[in-house]
Amino acid sequence: MAFNKNYAIVGLGFYFIILMVSELITKWNDIPDIIPSHYNSKGEVDRQSSKNILLIIPTIGFVVLILLVISAQNPPQWIIPIEINDENRKEVIQSTKTYFYFITVILNSYLRVVNASLIRSKHIGMQPLITFISSLVIITMFYHGNISKVSKDIAKSNRRKARVEQMEKMEKVEKKKNNKNNKKKRN
Repeated sequence: MAFNKNYAIVGLGFYFIILMVSELITKWNDIPDIIPSHYNSKGEVDRQSSKNILLIIPTIGFVVLILLVISAQNPPQWIIPIEINDENRKEVIQSTKTYFYFITVILNSYLRVVNASLIRSKHIGMQPLITFISSLVIITMFYHGNISKVSKDIAKSNRRKARVEQMEKMEKVEKKKNNKNNKKKRN
């Protein structure tokens, strides 16, 4: 069986979920019953919650992962910025699935950082959020550029094929004319 990068990407998303759950299991007794759950812009705690809130984060990651994997399996429901036709369908579907899977990995890696900081009761600052949002923007730009390029390349290829077919037809017509002319000359 050939290596499928999409399985590896989804596996990485599950890996982050497993890391979150295993860290919760191993450190659950050491986590205080009340933990800081929100910080203001200065990094000061402005809300506290029960440690049970930590169970929500891996659950969110798992639900989003499952929803995006299911969504990736239903191409007719996608809203894609290019026209999908028979020629580009396979490439666009593959690129879109990969995009969905990368989104889940980025989200789960961010949730992993948030979960770890809440377990340790430490403020993580804005850097992980900025990295998360930047990653989403970069992946989205790359995806959009990729499917646009695929669509243009396929359109070029189709025009090239159409020209070749037209030239072949013209050559066949020319051969038929030459054959008719040769037959007339022989007679």
